[in-house]
Amino acid sequence: MFRTISTTLEHLTHGLLLFAIVALTACGGGSGSGPSPSPGGVDDSPDTTPPTAIINFPPPQSVTEGSSITVRGSASDTGGSGLSVVRVNGLDVTTSDNFANWEVAVPVVGTTTLTVATTDIASNSNMAAATATITRQQVNFFTPSASVVDSANNRALVVDSFLGAVVAVDLSTGLRTILSDSSTPTADNSFSAPEGITLDSANNRALVLDFDLAGIVAVDLATGARTILSDSSTPTADNPFSTPNGITLDSANNRALVVDAGLDAVVAVDLASGARTILSDDSTPTADNPFSRPGGITLDSANNRALVVDSFLNAIVAVDLATGARTILSDDSTPTADNPFRFPGGITLDSANNRALVVNDGLNAVVAVDLASGARTILSNSSTPTEDNPFSSSGGITLDSANNRVLMVDGVLDAIVAVDLATGARTILSDNDTPTTDNAFNFSIPNGITLDSANNRALVVDAGFGFTAPEVNLAAVVAVDIVNGQRVIFSR
Repeated sequence: MFRTISTTLEHLTHGLLLFAIVALTACGGGSGSGPSPSPGGVDDSPDTTPPTAIINFPPPQSVTEGSSITVRGSASDTGGSGLSVVRVNGLDVTTSDNFANWEVAVPVVGTTTLTVATTDIASNSNMAAATATITRQQVNFFTPSASVVDSANNRALVVDSFLGAVVAVDLSTGLRTILSDSSTPTADNSFSAPEGITLDSANNRALVLDFDLAGIVAVDLATGARTILSDSSTPTADNPFSTPNGITLDSANNRALVVDAGLDAVVAVDLASGARTILSDDSTPTADNPFSRPGGITLDSANNRALVVDSFLNAIVAVDLATGARTILSDDSTPTADNPFRFPGGITLDSANNRALVVNDGLNAVVAVDLASGARTILSNSSTPTEDNPFSSSGGITLDSANNRVLMVDGVLDAIVAVDLATGARTILSDNDTPTTDNAFNFSIPNGITLDSANNRALVVDAGFGFTAPEVNLAAVVAVDIVNGQRVIFSR
């Protein structure tokens, strides 16, 4: 009897369980109608969206002298199945992060269209996810002048006033690509006589000072597209430039500071609107300590000021970043008459030693200026600390703090001279006989210099003679090993 009751209960329980399962299935699992989700609540509907891609380099239209170009970009699959293949012109890219960043070397013959094709695991394909056009032709410097290192894109940006161009020089290979000129990417807002350049990384652009246009041209770092940030009619005609000749970025105040020798002024340019305001001139904020021939400028952010070299005043003028008030930090009588300037030029900040280092061409010296007192001491000249390796015509200067020295360009010696920050001792890092006399080339007219510390080298702009034979006219960017002084024509 007990066995019969037990069996009956077992059958009843089994029947109720089956009924519950059927009921739950019919109503979508007891939580509403519609298809049931896959385990974990993830939508398992099929992926029908093709993946996308972006070309980060080269720009949409560019010119290169190389027989190939390393194309860099990114790709993603919003459909969710995941990327399986990315190719450029049929060549598989390499990636270490599942195509978030990729690159591939692609041959360039004549004018080449670079086409990115993408495929995901669900077999969705986009055969033209991104495109760019690049033309192979010789890219020669004529009158390279200013340069800046664009580390994020592994290149130096060199201004060439004769070409009317910004040339991108690959820091790994030295290959040159026209980032921006009168036909790249378009003819809009062409340069006339570009001279100075500074990097505005936050806005993904370079700011190029154009002497003839009397304006600032913004160059998109990705495309090379030019827009007029500020000129005599942009955004208004107020406070037009006259002869702009120096530029630095004051990013904390969202502006560029431009030295204008014609106006004897420092002009503040709003990075968003391009609006110009006179930060400091002979009547702003007062007539005290007017400029005479302002030139080099550097930012002394810790002291909320810009330091401006005035070659006619033989002075360093401190300009308050808030008010524009000018004070003489250092001149022939401030704080004393000791070690007066004679035609000061380039300037760089040596913050670790609380001083500015000023190139003094008239004295063929580097003068250290105390940032607090303005006191001048001769760091290095023809007799300090010794007579060894005297300057002949001192020019560009850059700080190599990792090696406790500054690197100076000497246009007469055709040399890079290293100056010890502690002693002032001069050593020839690189000249036409150093490190050896067995050189494939000699310097021609070296003038600008910038440090590429990531690659342990200095990049020297040699302006050349402009129109002489290539074997005489260097017109190049020269890479100088900061350890042994060896130099190679990095880009010509």
